[in-house]
Amino acid sequence: MPKSIKFGTQKEWADFVDTHDTSSIWEKMEVVDNKQFHVKRRLKAEIRLTLNKRALEQLKTLAKLKKMSPKELLRQHILDWLSHETT
Repeated sequence: MPKSIKFGTQKEWADFVDTHDTSSIWEKMEVVDNKQFHVKRRLKAEIRLTLNKRALEQLKTLAKLKKMSPKELLRQHILDWLSHETT
């Protein structure tokens, strides 16, 4: 097995683990900070939102600074807002 294996997506990694014996590499893996991983959850519903060009550019800039997608940033803020509004 090669010393370092790179995967483009989490699905590629999952497919590899599902189809290969990885017992020889588990002890060699290093512990990483969980903040490096973004877990996508299945959404129950989708909503579309229209923003003006300036607002969209601001959203993209802020999301890039936070190292997340604009959709995820909006989702996070909406869920935070809802949790504060309902308590």
